[in-house]
Amino acid sequence: MQPSLWIVFERGFLFWLLGLLFLNAPALAEINPKHTRDLKLLWEYSSNGAINQAPIIRRNIVLTAPSGLALLALNLENGQVIWKFNPQAGIWDRAFAADQKSVYAGTRNAELSAIDLESGKLRWNAKLGFQLQVRPLIHEGVVYAATTQVRPGLPMRPERKARLFAFNAEDGTLLWSYETLYYALQTPSISGDTIFVGGSYYDPEQDIDEGGPMAIQARNVKDGVLKWTYFGVEGFIKTIYAAGNEVAFVGYQDFVTALDTQSGKRLWRKDTGNWVPALSGNKSMLYYGSANTIVHAQRMGDGARIWQYNIPWGSFNYILGEPFVAVDKLVFLTQRGNVLALKLESGELLWSAATDIRSRTGLTLSGNTIVMGDDQGGIRAYQLAE
Repeated sequence: MQPSLWIVFERGFLFWLLGLLFLNAPALAEINPKHTRDLKLLWEYSSNGAINQAPIIRRNIVLTAPSGLALLALNLENGQVIWKFNPQAGIWDRAFAADQKSVYAGTRNAELSAIDLESGKLRWNAKLGFQLQVRPLIHEGVVYAATTQVRPGLPMRPERKARLFAFNAEDGTLLWSYETLYYALQTPSISGDTIFVGGSYYDPEQDIDEGGPMAIQARNVKDGVLKWTYFGVEGFIKTIYAAGNEVAFVGYQDFVTALDTQSGKRLWRKDTGNWVPALSGNKSMLYYGSANTIVHAQRMGDGARIWQYNIPWGSFNYILGEPFVAVDKLVFLTQRGNVLALKLESGELLWSAATDIRSRTGLTLSGNTIVMGDDQGGIRAYQLAE
């Protein structure tokens, strides 16, 4: 049986609800007081739409997209609204990304819009004819849009193929596009002259209890020409990350798999131990948290686990979304509202701070300012006390 993307999202939502049930459970471990820090609330903005994707910070501007509402740009220092982008068709709340000049957002009428970062004015608009529901990838002046035929809010059309687009970031000129094997694509990743894109495809001949047919493709970044294809049964892909000679991904089966970037040959496949929402990459390392409260640092070359850290305070206090890599530390938000920072190289705890936020996704960081959203549409900015 091939699980639909509804099942994938329901699975993640179930773990989130289980975490809420355990919010008042007794702690299994305590943090040494010397590692405890205070977070000062700088401001809070109420939007009345759940925050399902971590905010982005660019040039002192916080970007967020409350569910069912406008794309928001808020002042990082005081939380005041700078602008709102609210096209008549609406936007997809997980489908926005930004560089230092523009914000790129997928709209519900199957278009990609480029919005000026400072003014909120529309710079250009591209008709896709396909829905964009994941973050676009911005790389060296090109915006890559990975579309879908099957996701929440869309008709179930797994027999149809999604398309990958490449646009000039400055003026929206279409550079190339290709129909893929997949009905749903994940945000791609780039290493060198190759873009790696992956997703689920429909094959009624394959009967798989956990997972489903998926593939990773390597394409030339300049023209989209196919280099190789890897086929697997890991199911819906949550994250793809490429660096150097390896490209890694985690799928519905919650194994991390690494492929050789030149040939597509599988190098290794490792069990994560439990449900994983997403992973982050930094150079040749992978970082992620599993629902058994373990944080992992894994080397891409051979899959070796360099370190692990067990988050305290009981069951289901796992990482929300992907951990944030900040120079020499890994910062993340947990199910119970704890913010922790670990040394990137060793996994040693640097500090932890408690909040009462109930979030569905991760945080973002700029200097000593941490921004995160909650399940009721609140966006908060905290400052880490020195």
